[in-house]
Order: sequence, then structure tokens, then C-alpha cells
Amino acid sequence: MKKFITAAFVVVVFSGIGYWQLFSAPQGKNATPEYIQIRTNERVGDIADELKAKNIIRSSAVFLIDAKIIGLDTKILPGRYQVDGSVNVQGIINALMHPKNFEVSVTVPEGFTVQDIDARLTKMGLISSGDFSLVARPLEGFLFPDTY
Repeated sequence: MKKFITAAFVVVVFSGIGYWQLFSAPQGKNATPEYIQIRTNERVGDIADELKAKNIIRSSAVFLIDAKIIGLDTKILPGRYQVDGSVNVQGIINALMHPKNFEVSVTVPEGFTVQDIDARLTKMGLISSGDFSLVARPLEGFLFPDTY
């Protein structure tokens, strides 16, 4: 009986290690960066679901456990994050905890109104609809056509 329990324990341990290795490995060789938007007070579970839906991670459960161990649930800030699908779960968590700045070029043609600029920024996925209109309304007429 003792040998059976020992053998079962060894099988469970090695199965757990194998599962962890399989599901914490990179999803694929896709080096194309993906962007995810994290909102204020968004739960780590929601972030894991979004990463899983975009095929960036293999298992949201492994992501949640790693995030809890590393402390991502207390260190993440709202914003737009660039994550690489060719890194493992720990690399993705690191990218969320220590984001790199990335540049986005936006051209505002002559004659664009605040609503037009808002629509363009929304279409690019940089803001939610109406966000720019709320803050730029007093600046209408002062925003010059240019590439920002």
C-alpha cells in the first residue's frame, strides 16, 4: 500500500510539473505584438480571459496562479499594453508590470473637427468613443493640422 501511495504521489507531482511546463510555455512563434487595454479596477481574471481570447496564453488558470505568486494583481496599472505572443507567461506578466512606452503616429488633416479626431482615435483603438471630445471641446480651433 505504501508503494502505491508513493507511486501515485510521484505521478501526480510529475504530471503537475508537465502541465505547468506545457501551459506556461509561449503560445506560439508569433512575434507580432498584440495590444491589450487594461481599465481601472479590471480584475486579473478578465485580463487572463482577454489574453486567452487573443491566443497569447494557453491557460488562463496558469496565468492567474503565476500572476498571484508574482503579485501582478496589486501592481498593474490601467493603460494600453503591448505584449509579445512569443514569450512565456512570466514574460507577459513582466511586460504588464514594467510596460515599455510605444509611439503611435496620428495625423490630423485640415478641417477635422473634435468629433472627427475622436472618431479617428477611437478607430485606431487608442481611446473609447467620446473620450477625446470631452477633454478637447474647449480647445477646438486651437488644434492645428499636423502629425502628432
